[in-house]
Amino acid sequence: MQGRADGRLACHQRRGLPGPVGPLTQGVVVARLFHASSNGDRWLLICDPTDGRSLIRHEANPASGGHVTEIGLSAFLAADRGGPEHRALWLLIATLTDDGSTPAFAVV
Repeated sequence: MQGRADGRLACHQRRGLPGPVGPLTQGVVVARLFHASSNGDRWLLICDPTDGRSLIRHEANPASGGHVTEIGLSAFLAADRGGPEHRALWLLIATLTDDGSTPAFAVV
């Protein structure tokens, strides 16, 4: 994904993946798993190549019903509750801006 002048993330269509259709996505999306919990829940950063929207998809584990929920990226970040999925996303974001000169522990 690349930054755009309007601050949104642009999608690379070459990595379009079919995935479970959630309430906000329809069909082919760009997806990157950024956290998998020990109970089987999965958290993915999703980008819809048709309009450039970025969102977070939570795929609950099968034992809890396997429900798929989606939330806008900005809403997910604003609701940061300090959980491991939030920390994992912030670490992923930090890798996008790290030029290698900053120690990993100093990137917040």
